[in-house]
Amino acid sequence: MQLTVHKLPINQFFPIKYIRLLLQFVMFAMFAALLDGCGGGGGGPSVSVIINPSTAAIAVGSTQAFTATIAGSTNTAVTWSVKEGASGGTINSLGVYTAPYTTGIYHVVATSQADPTKIAEATVTVIGTTRLLQVGDTWNYTGNGTFTTSSGQTSNFTFTLARTIVLAQQGTGLPPTMEGISLTMTLTLPSQTITIGPDITYFSQDPNNRDVMEVADNGGAGGSLRTANTPGLIFPGNWNSATSFTTDIAFSNGDTDQTTEKVTGTEQISTPTGTFSAWNVTENELDSRNGNTSATIAIVSKLGAPVKIDEKRTDDLGNTITYSGELASTNVPLN
Repeated sequence: MQLTVHKLPINQFFPIKYIRLLLQFVMFAMFAALLDGCGGGGGGPSVSVIINPSTAAIAVGSTQAFTATIAGSTNTAVTWSVKEGASGGTINSLGVYTAPYTTGIYHVVATSQADPTKIAEATVTVIGTTRLLQVGDTWNYTGNGTFTTSSGQTSNFTFTLARTIVLAQQGTGLPPTMEGISLTMTLTLPSQTITIGPDITYFSQDPNNRDVMEVADNGGAGGSLRTANTPGLIFPGNWNSATSFTTDIAFSNGDTDQTTEKVTGTEQISTPTGTFSAWNVTENELDSRNGNTSATIAIVSKLGAPVKIDEKRTDDLGNTITYSGELASTNVPLN
């Protein structure tokens, strides 16, 4: 049997319009492949994020500044965050990271606002610090204020304030190795200079969390020593956004002192000593002998002291002193 093969035109199998569509498809595919091979086409440059530094090792409670560089977009803004959330520390809109008081490895994240799918991460190793307050540590403040008598008379002044860690004085009955925070304030008025202090708060400090507990002070009658029946917290080592506490101290002489402190936010503060990321803290003190105090202070944990003070104090006679000051110098290491 002989098989006969009929040669038919291609349009016998496919209508002409389909042939044209097929050819157009083939031509389009070839053109696209050509463009792809030549690097053409595409939707513009891809956004990328670079964070600097990419790694850092800092002490608990200290700060580290990060910067982010954006390529591929005119929008160079980034959103800062900490991958581990609040437990991993905090970072503000300027890229200043504040480490938690728990050692570990954490991650700072910069997210492009132009393309939120593009991020960069920096690894931060938070290490412990063994530095506690030490005898000889000194913080010096300068500022100005107003003194108002109970009858309404006012006088403006400038001041210096020295805050120094000292050993217990002889004759106090305290252990000679006990440390105290000594405050001496010098007010310069138009007609005279007045020195207040030293006011000394004796304390113990926990070597693990650096909490400072008051055990005594010289706030008794005539500057006499009064000891706390139970030590009271006056300066926590671990300041964070949730810090809020009230300390009630009953002294051996019958005096009482209640202090309430609460963190209200953070602030970048520039002083003659440097620029710091500080906790804003409101403070209210009710002292049965020495009057009432309300203040707003900016605390830097690694310095163990405020860098900015706005305070109002009213004594038991109704006289009021209001002043504002900033840290002018310190011998405490800043790193």
